[in-house]
Amino acid sequence: MRLVARALMPLLLISAACSEQTSEPASAPATLEPTAAPANTIPGLPNLRQIPLSERFDAAGRFKLDPKVLPAYRDMNAFKALKGDQYDDVRFTNPENYALTVPPTADVRPMVEWEPMRSIVMSFPGYFLQSSNATNTFVQVAKEAAAVGEVWFFVDGNTAETGLKNLILQAGLDQTTMDAKVKFQTVNMDSIWFIDSGPLPIIDKDTNTFAFADFRYYHERALDDGVPTLMGRQMIDFGYPEVTNTYRMPLSTEGGTFQSTTDGICFTGNRQLYYMSCEAGGCDESIRTMSLENVQNNPFAVEMRQVLADYVGCVDLIITNSITDDGTGHIDMYMKVLDDNRVLMGDYPEPYANPQQELNAARMTANADFIEAYVKPDGTNFTVERLVMPGHQNAQGGAIPFTYINSTFINGLNLWPATQFPEWNDSRAEAEAKWQEVMPEMDHVWIDSTELSFYSGAIHCVTRTIPAVEAGNWIEDGACASGTCNAPTGGYDGLCDPANINNDICWGPAWECGCNDCTTNCEYTPTEDNCNGITFTGCCEAGTAVWCQEGQLMEQACPNGCGWDSNENWYFCDNDGVTDPSGTFARSCGADCSCDGKECGDDGCGGDCGSCAGEAACLNNECREDCFDCNPGEIGCDGTVAWLCIPGTGGCNQRQTVDCGVTGATCEAGDCIAPPVVEPDPEPDVMETDTNTDEDTSVNSDDSVGEEDTGSDGGGSKDSGGCATGGAGGPWLALAACLLLGLRRSREGTVV
Repeated sequence: MRLVARALMPLLLISAACSEQTSEPASAPATLEPTAAPANTIPGLPNLRQIPLSERFDAAGRFKLDPKVLPAYRDMNAFKALKGDQYDDVRFTNPENYALTVPPTADVRPMVEWEPMRSIVMSFPGYFLQSSNATNTFVQVAKEAAAVGEVWFFVDGNTAETGLKNLILQAGLDQTTMDAKVKFQTVNMDSIWFIDSGPLPIIDKDTNTFAFADFRYYHERALDDGVPTLMGRQMIDFGYPEVTNTYRMPLSTEGGTFQSTTDGICFTGNRQLYYMSCEAGGCDESIRTMSLENVQNNPFAVEMRQVLADYVGCVDLIITNSITDDGTGHIDMYMKVLDDNRVLMGDYPEPYANPQQELNAARMTANADFIEAYVKPDGTNFTVERLVMPGHQNAQGGAIPFTYINSTFINGLNLWPATQFPEWNDSRAEAEAKWQEVMPEMDHVWIDSTELSFYSGAIHCVTRTIPAVEAGNWIEDGACASGTCNAPTGGYDGLCDPANINNDICWGPAWECGCNDCTTNCEYTPTEDNCNGITFTGCCEAGTAVWCQEGQLMEQACPNGCGWDSNENWYFCDNDGVTDPSGTFARSCGADCSCDGKECGDDGCGGDCGSCAGEAACLNNECREDCFDCNPGEIGCDGTVAWLCIPGTGGCNQRQTVDCGVTGATCEAGDCIAPPVVEPDPEPDVMETDTNTDEDTSVNSDDSVGEEDTGSDGGGSKDSGGCATGGAGGPWLALAACLLLGLRRSREGTVV
């Protein structure tokens, strides 16, 4: 399984994703209610610092997007990607996870969110632990959901699992419930948006078992796109007696823009049709402003309606107006199906903070009117309720629309998103009252989703629920014979090892074609050596594992360092700095295992090219006089000079110094030590008997000297604010000492 999992890791380039958000600012800079500061580090992960939400905003109150976090919206440039790029290489070399399949033959319906659920599922990469507020959203969802069902996490390694477990326990979940209900599975992933990339459960009406339907996810997120089939094959690991089948349909969409009823009335947004037009070769802007009456019969609507009928069991598809300035255009940002007869629609109340709110207010009202006028096949109608939309907050890329409607139902619990912006306290209370009004039988719990919302998502966007029925192995596994799979009716009957896969894949539904798009040539012919001499064993470069597979150069970012994995005999993540003990394979990519041109450091194969003279530091095999060979936090003395090592850019650490000798102090163990104070011999008392004036003056003088001596001993002035401005070293030295103390405090929990 390790080999298969590693085969799914492409050379992933984090694109400068651009949403379609307006650049128009929100009405005011963001302000947050004061809350208790989160712990700097996570229990069990002392070197991983969590960044509090307050540090995510710039001086103008705009949220700073983290380039490591892939947003819910897609990179529009990916529509222009040529076939055969690194993302399709992953799909071509692992067709069992991406090949389009035949639809199910059973009479199926889509899962609905208010039916009984066994579990809630989320995906969580380890790097996301640094995002304190966003991580807490996952933690609170898990804590609340564990009270009514199981919680499954897909994680990318031990760091993510350890961090989540400890934070969930810290949030108040007891160990017994954790052990019984919270489960982890390791898989390679791109992002956190599991509703979009994860599978859609479909129910066989006759057997009341479920299988998975799978949409094609974003072209540039190939790892996420492969999870649904892997998940279907792993159901036994989650306690089911059998695996389940995954039916992959010829439709590129996301779970966040699909909703339905039990009787098969399905919903999406017109942004989905717009994206389909882009995929077809030319983005048709008219789709986004087309009347709701006309857009229902747009050719892309007709195509999508038929695919969903075949694979999911939709009897009709209603196209709604998407919000204009949300990055995704997903329906779950502005609408939720409450039951078979009711829909909840977003509502922008007056006064409008900006023109986008006014425009979207009209679009949401048009949605409500259209859905209420729609006549279902059984002759009934929908009732539409309205839920207030909170408005916009500023980010460095523009104003971001927020929502209270992006919620997840699980077994009588409604987990809905909100924030702690004080200007939205009233609308949050209004939203809470509305949720109680429309679904009085449910428990409604709002969860702070501030950070997630700036990436165009919230609670529903990161969760998928699994119904409380058995997994159905609707098509039994086949068997390999003479290189070809012998399969039951409707099963895969192709080669046992297409694309030279190392294990037989005689399972699952029959393939329509062996790749992600049946309109193209599915054959894969890698070049002889496209890896620049790098082998399958791989190497490490700038915190990234790099290797060659199927003639293609692959890489995986390693937040916890890259090194030699002695169990697998290759270079991979979570083995920081370890080299091949035999010396056969260099850890550094492109290393020549020599010291030619290197002043110091590693020779590329674990050997030593020497150290630097004096206090110079070795960086990239070069001795740097402007850097110091010290570890952040170390202290010491150079004669009378006290120094503290502080972190510098690119590992070029610096020393902050204070010359203790300026005031006559000495340096001991990095601290300035004042010389002992020698008390002068007391003057003999002179008592004047003719007047009281000199006596009074003498007493006052003694008191004055006493106060001055106290200051000299380091007591400090009364207005020092906790940092003494007096002392043997003088005011400037005491302030420097305070600065050193502050630096030591700020270093705690930093990433090393």
